[in-house]
Amino acid sequence: MHAGCLKVAFCSAKMAAKDMQALPTKEQSLFKQVVKFYETKQYKKAIKAAEQVLKKFPDHGETLAMKVTHETLAYAVTCDVGTLLSPMQGMFA
Repeated sequence: MHAGCLKVAFCSAKMAAKDMQALPTKEQSLFKQVVKFYETKQYKKAIKAAEQVLKKFPDHGETLAMKVTHETLAYAVTCDVGTLLSPMQGMFA
C-alpha cells in the first residue's frame, strides 16, 4: 500500500473514532440504537433515532451515513422491483 494511502486510511479511522467520542453519552446511546435498528431491519425507527442525533450534531458523519442508508432501504422495502427498475427500462434494449 502506498504511504499516502496508508496515512489517509489511518486518518479516516482516527476521525471516525474521534467523531464517535465527540457525541455526548445520550447521543452515543441514540447512535447505538440506530445501528441496532439497522441490524433488525427497523429502518423507520432508525431514521427517527438518527434525526434526534442530527438535531444537535448535524455534521456527525456516521449518523448522516446511517440515515441515508436507512432512508434508501426503507424506500426499497416499500417499492416493488418494477418501480425500482423502471428508470433503467430501455437502457439495455
